[in-house]
Amino acid sequence: MFTFSFSCLPAFEPAIFSLHTFQKPPYSYIWLTYMAIQNSEEKMLPLTDIYKFIMDKFPFYRKNTQRWQNSLRHNLSFNDCFIKIPRRPDRPGKGSYWAVHPNALGMFENGSCLRRRKRFKVSETCSFFLTRFIEAW
Repeated sequence: MFTFSFSCLPAFEPAIFSLHTFQKPPYSYIWLTYMAIQNSEEKMLPLTDIYKFIMDKFPFYRKNTQRWQNSLRHNLSFNDCFIKIPRRPDRPGKGSYWAVHPNALGMFENGSCLRRRKRFKVSETCSFFLTRFIEAW
């Protein structure tokens, strides 16, 4: 049995899974994405690195990849708690980066990853200023 815990989960609720089984983790796609992003150095990742993190940490997701990856992409696109950041010209590669919206970080407090909380929604004003900030970046 291999034990690991993520900095984004509280110490009293470690994630425990066997690397040799394909047990489905109890985390939503939103939480899996959050864990991947928060465990990255820059707190933002391209989609392929989010997939890689999930498959590396949770063997269950090494099978039926197309199905769960479609669901994860849907969650990224339709949940305001994630923001899409265009790739800078000086960074090689394909696709945009994804990050957690700064105002949504409270949604993930206390490791409440096992149940769905009220959906985070960005106000129009916040969205306007965040868009301007990302464009200037």
